[in-house]
Amino acid sequence: MLTAECDLWYEKLTSLKVTMHLTVNIDTFYANNGLTSFVDKMCAFLGIPTNQLRIANVRSGSVYIDFNVITSNASSASSTD
Repeated sequence: MLTAECDLWYEKLTSLKVTMHLTVNIDTFYANNGLTSFVDKMCAFLGIPTNQLRIANVRSGSVYIDFNVITSNASSASSTD
């Protein structure tokens, strides 16, 4: 089971930038379908299609995931780092 702590600040924009801290080792995270599972579950939770969530960065130290939720059709290009 993954647990997360997060602080949320928002304003109405074309996307929402989020940094999430997961209390799981990064090797364990990637061994269990890592990003694919995260994107699928986060999109299901938010009720959005998977093309509206873009992973910007994944860092270790537990696991920190920076991602953007696209709220308009302003950009259809995908990006990966």
